[in-house]
Amino acid sequence: MLSEDVFEKSFGILLNRHGKRYNADLASVYFDRCRKIPDEAFKEIIESIVDHEKFFPTPGAIKDAWHIWLDQRPHKKQYREKTQCPSCGSQGYYIYRKFNTAANKWYEHIARCSYCQNWRGLLGDGIPMASRHDLEMENCVIVEFWKNEDIKPLKSLNECVEVVGKRIPKAKTSESEREERVAKLKRQAEEICAMETTAQEGKE
Repeated sequence: MLSEDVFEKSFGILLNRHGKRYNADLASVYFDRCRKIPDEAFKEIIESIVDHEKFFPTPGAIKDAWHIWLDQRPHKKQYREKTQCPSCGSQGYYIYRKFNTAANKWYEHIARCSYCQNWRGLLGDGIPMASRHDLEMENCVIVEFWKNEDIKPLKSLNECVEVVGKRIPKAKTSESEREERVAKLKRQAEEICAMETTAQEGKE
């Protein structure tokens, strides 16, 4: 995502600011570590470092600044890099339905996925975090819209965010229902562990 032209120009400004000479090997390392940062963000991050930082940044410091830049700009969600998450379909959040007995109707809510970080840059820390296990044990129905385009939430993501704040009420379940759910959740946990092991082996 980071173009060589933008990198060379911004990196050159950074070197000059700290009185360093251009080194092709050093530049290659920094470009390789930062290549997933888009041009727009990289230019602004380097400008900020030049204006405010006393020491020459490491590639890790630039990538940390990139995450901060993204968190501060939720509207830049097109830059988010998703990781594979079988729990939420890699969406980073759940839209789920909970039946309100008093009102005799279903309500839709939203929660950040606790298994992945795909919600970053899209939802803030004020949105509750939950796992599929948490929601299913509370008799919530997860709207798995990512599996079937015909399945659509009743509310948009923004509408769900606007009504955040109500705690999920505790639900009473029979022993047989609880055992069935526990068995299902164990299978899901095993699938997730298997995927994480496969991903780790791939990195090695």
